[in-house]
Amino acid sequence: MRRPALRLAVPEPSDAPAPRHGSIIPNESSTWAAIMYWLRYKGFWFQAVSRVLFFNGLVGLLLWAIDQLTDRHNPTLLLIRGELPLTLFVAALVALAYAVGRLAVHLDPQQPFHNAPALVLIVMVIVGVTSIAGPAFVAIGEAALLVLLLLVLRLRHWDGNHYLVIRAVLIMSSLILLGGIGAGIATGQLLEVRVSVEAADGLVRLVIFLLGVSLYFVEERRYWWTNPPTPVIVEQLHRACRGNDFGRISRWLGEGLVFAQTDQRLLAELILPRRIIVDGDVAIVPSAGGDLILFRVRNGQVAEMRRYSPD
Repeated sequence: MRRPALRLAVPEPSDAPAPRHGSIIPNESSTWAAIMYWLRYKGFWFQAVSRVLFFNGLVGLLLWAIDQLTDRHNPTLLLIRGELPLTLFVAALVALAYAVGRLAVHLDPQQPFHNAPALVLIVMVIVGVTSIAGPAFVAIGEAALLVLLLLVLRLRHWDGNHYLVIRAVLIMSSLILLGGIGAGIATGQLLEVRVSVEAADGLVRLVIFLLGVSLYFVEERRYWWTNPPTPVIVEQLHRACRGNDFGRISRWLGEGLVFAQTDQRLLAELILPRRIIVDGDVAIVPSAGGDLILFRVRNGQVAEMRRYSPD
């Protein structure tokens, strides 16, 4: 295995990135800085819940504004706002729409089939959810998109542009689901459950809520670890160096950037996270010898490492 040594050059002062006001320094003396550092870079669950609450609030505010402007006082909308189980049911649908929409936005043009299982799974869940409850046209549209997606994935040797087709399918799936929420509220069909079991509406909505939210958090977690925040990448590389885990070291190193043994020892001796300074995709950590180690992150990996000597 070829292991070229990493060149740690001392750049000119003009090459050093200028810090911005958004930098976070998690030191021992500042509790507030430590809390902000956790919320911004480590609080995955806080960020995921905040994101889904934001989009649900945005959709709810839009529907409320339309209802007020038209002066209709829609009974379905009032019922959703007044009962928590119904609110959670709609929130799960919005979370699913957001998850599939983000899959479309972040689809890799070079490798459109990379997350094929995740794409099929989330569209299948949407088809299952819309088949149980909501307007019928939403279920039909989502089922047609699922068939189209499976055909595209099956015909991988087709000469067409797979990336554009898959991305269009995912975007249309998200839009149809959001449109179905609006149309279902307007017509009152959103709360209709197509099951014959008596008094099973609440149970079905609970299953939909748990399924939708679980899938949303699974997708959030997968996406978060695909491209984690800068300090998480540096800390994971630091732990891999301390544990002498070459597999994890190669996971967090960029293309062509492989550590020599001296570089591994240098990272293993760093004190993290209390001595890390983060500024966007740049992290700076002082070493035990007084030098400053600069990390630059790209695409979820350490792409550049430089050493600033006090001399």
